[in-house]
Amino acid sequence: RRRVMSSPWVESASLWRVLPSTIEVRVVERQPMVLARIGQQLYLMDDQGVIIGEFGPEYREFDLPIADGLGSSPGRGGPRVDQDRVRLARHFLDALDVRPDLRKRVSQMNVSNARDVVVLLEDDAALLHLGDAQFVERLDFYLELLPTLGDQFRDIDYVDLRFGRQVVVKDRGQPATAPVAPAGSMGAPLRPRPR
Repeated sequence: RRRVMSSPWVESASLWRVLPSTIEVRVVERQPMVLARIGQQLYLMDDQGVIIGEFGPEYREFDLPIADGLGSSPGRGGPRVDQDRVRLARHFLDALDVRPDLRKRVSQMNVSNARDVVVLLEDDAALLHLGDAQFVERLDFYLELLPTLGDQFRDIDYVDLRFGRQVVVKDRGQPATAPVAPAGSMGAPLRPRPR
């Protein structure tokens, strides 16, 4: 059992003897959740924050988001992982399980602030501040706003979606600003929250 458990891919292993002469083995394999960027290196990391191994060409079949902010640079004992940030990343990805279309679009995330998941979607350069809850609703709202944002801003740096139907938009080279309302929406335009 000790030899089986020495593999970083093994989460648990049970061995038992079946008389007269059989040994049965049950192995539970770790499933990578993200590619954790720690320092300059990418690591396969599971949902408990266990580093399975360095990411390399042999793992190219894994289509996982890159996650920043999960740990500190490797030291003597290897990279150190922050469990609160791992929980936030897991909470975010678990919430997206009901929407595989959204989960597939998540290219990168940053959980350096344990109360704010910042996401980068595929084919989109804007950083999306989602907070620590209502991830699906906030991503849907952003996608609803996207045509309007494209009309009002040339080069979006970030969109802060943590304040309900109010958003803060930061265009590169400009201060955070602008009431934004989805095309065809009823009621007053959205107002940015002061920072």
